[in-house]
Amino acid sequence: MNYRMEFTDRAEKAVQDAMALAEQYAHSQLLPVHLAVSLLDPPADQSKDQQNGPAPSASMFRQVVERAHGDPQLFDRALKKSLVRLPSQDPPPDQVSVAPGFHAVLRKAQELQKVQRDSFIAIDHLITALAEDHNIQTALREANIPKPKLSLRIGVMMEAVQLADITGIDILGNLSRTHYEGGLAIDEEFAKFEKDAVDMTFYYIGSTLEPTGTSPSLMYLPNVTYDTCPRDLDIIIIGGPLPSHRPPPADRFMKEAWLQTRVWMTTCIGSMWLASTGLLDGKKATTNRSLLGAAKQAHPNVEWLDQKWAITDKAYEGPNGKGELWTAGGAAVGTEMIAKYCLQNFNPEYVKYVALHSLALDEYELEPFYHTKAVATV
Repeated sequence: MNYRMEFTDRAEKAVQDAMALAEQYAHSQLLPVHLAVSLLDPPADQSKDQQNGPAPSASMFRQVVERAHGDPQLFDRALKKSLVRLPSQDPPPDQVSVAPGFHAVLRKAQELQKVQRDSFIAIDHLITALAEDHNIQTALREANIPKPKLSLRIGVMMEAVQLADITGIDILGNLSRTHYEGGLAIDEEFAKFEKDAVDMTFYYIGSTLEPTGTSPSLMYLPNVTYDTCPRDLDIIIIGGPLPSHRPPPADRFMKEAWLQTRVWMTTCIGSMWLASTGLLDGKKATTNRSLLGAAKQAHPNVEWLDQKWAITDKAYEGPNGKGELWTAGGAAVGTEMIAKYCLQNFNPEYVKYVALHSLALDEYELEPFYHTKAVATV
């Protein structure tokens, strides 16, 4: 099988073992359950002396189940039950095809490999990807492993933007499990929010993986490109580069991700970047207050509002809720907008304690309307 993917030796063997298992049971398709069984209970390596060699250690997948306080035997039983219930063919098929679900697991594992900047897809990437498969989650529940905690995948388009445009991501980052664990080490009050901490993965997107600029003269290192970043994220945040910055791969990324990512946020003139794709036509949005006139001229099919931020529905074809578009009228109010989003979507007390209090954003009401009239715009 050629997936244009590079595996560690152990990960490649696990995929080969999964295929052998499908062939052994005369199954017509290679499914995630075959890979799960091969990872949980790998077949003995026939190239080694099984009698005189050291006893094999528990597989990494079995160790993961045990650390999650699950029962590996129940998990093994649930997987085997699923395996034997699959239809088999007699005579066996000449060739086992790869099911879409198996492809999805490999793509997810490759995404993890790239984000973590690893050279190869490894066993831990495969296990993490498998845990997102619906049938594997059913088996994990039967092994008394609770439903995985909320996990968010957040894309950040910050190429050539002002640094202030994307500072609001720190509010989201403060809600992460990583920040929670660090805070807990110095503040015992964090303990009461243990169930509120969120696993997060941030995708910092660039045209290449080379150091990329923001203002003022700050370079950051993207961990994905527009071509390799997943399209089915939970949130995409867009800062505002100058209109001269419109790389074609970014345009393609936004168009491809629009229906697959549920929540989109723009700050400052990031909305004009998104509007340049045509995706905002017929929608209400806002942008940098001093450039509303320019926005209306450049993108007349958008209903531009003079507000601190605007929220509207958007098309969305994925699971778990309806599509949302949040656009902010500047960098500072973009931070307020993200704070408001967090208050509405997470435990407000947790948000205030770990994110807003230190920024004094809990000192006043966060509302989407300005208190002054707009000055003359471009």
